[in-house]
Amino acid sequence: LIIFTFVFKMNNKLRQYYLKKLKKAHAFWSYDQLKINTLSDEVLIENVFIHLDMDDIILLFRHFPRNIIKKVWLERLVRQEPMFHNLNNMIALLFFNIKNPERYLAISKQKILKSLSLC
Repeated sequence: LIIFTFVFKMNNKLRQYYLKKLKKAHAFWSYDQLKINTLSDEVLIENVFIHLDMDDIILLFRHFPRNIIKKVWLERLVRQEPMFHNLNNMIALLFFNIKNPERYLAISKQKILKSLSLC
């Protein structure tokens, strides 16, 4: 119980760190300011990728499971191809060791389009 409480406080501290940096970067200009503290981890991870620097992204991988981060990346950023194309290439190559990011993103985009019945 003590370990769980400590981990929760660390996560809350990390959450507050990210929220503060993201607010400073004006990432939440369109959000209801009263609800920012209740944002899901998925929204937080997405915005860290989009608005913050490499050190903050690396910190994500120390505090969240890799599979959760990859799921958020695929569902939220890759889905927005080509808007975040360069960012997605960097993430694929540096953080998920994908050897051919261009091909991977093209295949992922096709899968997304198929799931939406647009292809």
